[in-house]
Amino acid sequence: MVAANWLYLAGLTGILDPMMSMEPFYIDMAQRPVSRILTENPAWGPLYALWLKPWVAVLHDPVAVYTANLYALSFGVSVLIYVYLLLLTRRATVGLGAALFFLVSDLNVPLYSKVSGFALMMVLAGFTVSEAMPAGGPRMTAAATGMVFAAYARPEFYPAGLGLCLVALWRAGSAVGAAGRRILLWPVTLLAFILFLALGTGAPIFSPGRDNSRSFMAFREHFAWNWTRWHDQGRDFSSIWQQEFGGARTLLRAFLNNPGAVLHHLLDNFLGTVRFMAGAAFDHYPVLAPATSPALVRTENLLVSAAVFGSLVLVVVRPRLRRAMADRYGHVLLPYAALAMCSLVAATVIYPCTYYLIIPGVLLTLAAALAATLIFPVGSDFSGRARVGAVLACLAAIPKPFVLPSAYVVADSPFIARIAVARTITDTMGLIRSLGLPPPVHVLTFSDGIGAMLGAGFHEVKVWEKGDQPLEPFLRDNHVDVIVNLEAGRDSFAIGDPYWRLIQMRPEAAGFTRVSVPNHEDVRVYVRADLTEAGPGMPSQEGNGDRGRP
Repeated sequence: MVAANWLYLAGLTGILDPMMSMEPFYIDMAQRPVSRILTENPAWGPLYALWLKPWVAVLHDPVAVYTANLYALSFGVSVLIYVYLLLLTRRATVGLGAALFFLVSDLNVPLYSKVSGFALMMVLAGFTVSEAMPAGGPRMTAAATGMVFAAYARPEFYPAGLGLCLVALWRAGSAVGAAGRRILLWPVTLLAFILFLALGTGAPIFSPGRDNSRSFMAFREHFAWNWTRWHDQGRDFSSIWQQEFGGARTLLRAFLNNPGAVLHHLLDNFLGTVRFMAGAAFDHYPVLAPATSPALVRTENLLVSAAVFGSLVLVVVRPRLRRAMADRYGHVLLPYAALAMCSLVAATVIYPCTYYLIIPGVLLTLAAALAATLIFPVGSDFSGRARVGAVLACLAAIPKPFVLPSAYVVADSPFIARIAVARTITDTMGLIRSLGLPPPVHVLTFSDGIGAMLGAGFHEVKVWEKGDQPLEPFLRDNHVDVIVNLEAGRDSFAIGDPYWRLIQMRPEAAGFTRVSVPNHEDVRVYVRADLTEAGPGMPSQEGNGDRGRP
C-alpha cells in the first residue's frame, strides 16, 4: 500500500492546485498555540487543526502544508482500510483490493476539503482497534471512540458516537453476569471521557455557552446555491435569504417563514444525495479505460457501482448469505448504519457535497468487500512466489495520472480526462507573492481562502462581511490592497454595485491596476495603483507615490 501510494501520487505536486473550501481556515487555526486551539468552538473541528499543527510547525508555507496533508491522509486512510479488513475478514486480497480502489477513487484525490478524510481516518482507527478487542461492549466502545474523535473534526458524527457509546454500555451491562463488572469499565470510561470533553471544551453540536450557528450558516449558504440554480440568476446569499426567509436566524424560524422553500431545498438535496451514492460514489481514475475517453471512463465507473450494489443485493436476498453476514460481521453493521445515516442526513439538510458523502461511500466499499468474502468464501492459498507476482501485478496496474498535460495529448482531440491540470490558484498566488508588496497585504477574493493560503504577510478580507455596505467604502475601511477574481465576469458578491463594474471596466479610475496572470486569461487580479508604482516585481511607472493607507 505504501508503494502504491508513492506510485500513484508521485507526480501530484507537478499539477497540484490547492482547493480552497475550509482548508485555509484549518491551516490558519493550526498556527495558533495549542491552548487556543483546544478552547476553539468544537463545532469548527479543533482536532483537525491539532493534526495539522506539526505540518505547520515544520513547513510553514500553507501550500506545502496542504500538499503534505493530502499525502499523509492518502497514505493513512488507505493503509488503515487494508489493515482493518485484514483483521476483520482474514483475507489479505480483500483488504488490498478495497484499499487500492480507495487510493485511485475520486473520494481520495482530488478532494477539496480534507477534513472529512481526517474524520474517516479517525473512524477507521476506531474500527481497527475494535477488531483487537473482546466482542460485545469493549468492541463497540472502541468503534464509538473513533466516532467521537471524528466528531471533533466533523460534528455530524457526534450523535453516532454518543449513541454507540450508550449501546456499548447496554451490551456490557447485559454481559455483567458472565464476564463480571470489569466489562463495564470500557463504556463507562468512554462516557466519562465524552462528558469531560463536553464540559471542558464543549460538544460539537448543541453546546451550551457556544456559538451553535455553524449548521445554520452552512444551510443558509448552500440554500443560496440551490436557489441560484432554480432561478438561473446570480445573487449574494444574504439577499436571497432575506427575500425567502425575512432574516430568520434559526432553521426552525426559516421553516416557519417559508416551509415550501425549505422543503424544496431538502427534496433537491435528497435527490442529489441519491444520485451521488448511486452514480458517483465509485468514480475513480480509470484503470482499464483510457482517461481520454469520457464514455469508457463513465462505463468503468458504472460497472464498479453495479458490482458493489449487486453484491450487497445478492447478500440481502439470499437467506444463507444474509445469515452468514449477520453471524460473521453483525457487530460492524450498526456502526456502519449509524455513520452512514449521520452523513446522509447532513448531505440532505445542507448539500450533497463530496466531503459530506465520503464516509458513506467508503462504507459501501467496505460492505461490498465483506459481501465478497461471503459470495466467494474460499480464498486461494498462494505460494510465496505467486504472492510476489500478485503484488508486482497490482503495482503495475496502478495508474500514474499526475503528469503534465502534454502526456495526455491525443491527435485531433483535446485533453478531457477528469484530473485538473490548470494550476489556476497556484499560479495566481505565485504571481501575487512575486509582486513583493510590503506587508500587511489585505486580499479580497471571491474564492474563500486564497488570502490565508498566501501565508505570512497577507490578510484575507472576508467577502461576506460586506453585507449591505456599498463596495467602495467596504474596500476603503478594510484597506483592501489586492482583489482576486478567478472567474471573469463573476460579480455575485457585489451584484448591482457600480463600483465593482468600474473596477472591472476601468480599474485605473477606481485606483487599481490590473495585473495579468500568465496562461490564465479569465483570472482578474487588481492591485492598488499606489502599490504598483515602481514596486518590486512591477514595471516602473511615472509618479512614484507612498504606500500610505487611505
